[in-house]
Amino acid sequence: MRTIDEIRTNPQVFDWENWMNGHGGIVQLKGQKKEFNFICTVDKDEETGNEMEHVSVSITNSNKSTPTWKDMCRIKEIFWRDDEEVHQIHPKAENYLHGVGDLENVLHLWRPVGGWGQFEE
Repeated sequence: MRTIDEIRTNPQVFDWENWMNGHGGIVQLKGQKKEFNFICTVDKDEETGNEMEHVSVSITNSNKSTPTWKDMCRIKEIFWRDDEEVHQIHPKAENYLHGVGDLENVLHLWRPVGGWGQFEE
């Protein structure tokens, strides 16, 4: 994941706040009028101790639209480097994250701290 300073100083990121054990704000992608809310955290699994870099993304002022694949690819570029593999995961139904607050159309990007390669044999 890029450093907090790299993310925070990206001209596409604004209204930066520190909250909910992470960082939040708004991203406006170059060439687009729509804005995206984000929350950026590092989450620790209490059972395994593994840490995951996590960015949740929703379209500002919309509970009806979901970010597109292209939107998520461009947001990935803001938070992670080109050589870092990031996943959008579809877990078992019992583990779904259905949104944040009143928002239902939130997508999530995940990467283990240290990368996915640590899980390869």
